[in-house]
Amino acid sequence: MERTAAESGIKIEFVRSSRSVRKEDRVKEILEKRGEQPCVVCILSAMEPCGSYKPWHDKKTHKTYLKPDDGKCLHYYVYCIDEDLGLCSLRVPTWCPSGCSSTATATVV
Repeated sequence: MERTAAESGIKIEFVRSSRSVRKEDRVKEILEKRGEQPCVVCILSAMEPCGSYKPWHDKKTHKTYLKPDDGKCLHYYVYCIDEDLGLCSLRVPTWCPSGCSSTATATVV
């Protein structure tokens, strides 16, 4: 992500998770300043909840297994303008020590 940001001449902006802050509003602010030419608009990052697992040992049955747990991991949101599709976003959860998944999802905004 850092290389993509550097090649695009932008900085990754950390967004504190809050119900009052919307990533899409920040993207609109940036678009108002820079215009809507096709390229990477911005890269936002945020710590967000993600499903996870933790090792667990049941003392009664003496079995060890993974137990579902809640965790947090860093997510990147890449917003770009495509000539054909318009404004698009790519959500990339990063790997974290507690075992978060790292599946990227893309959306046409």
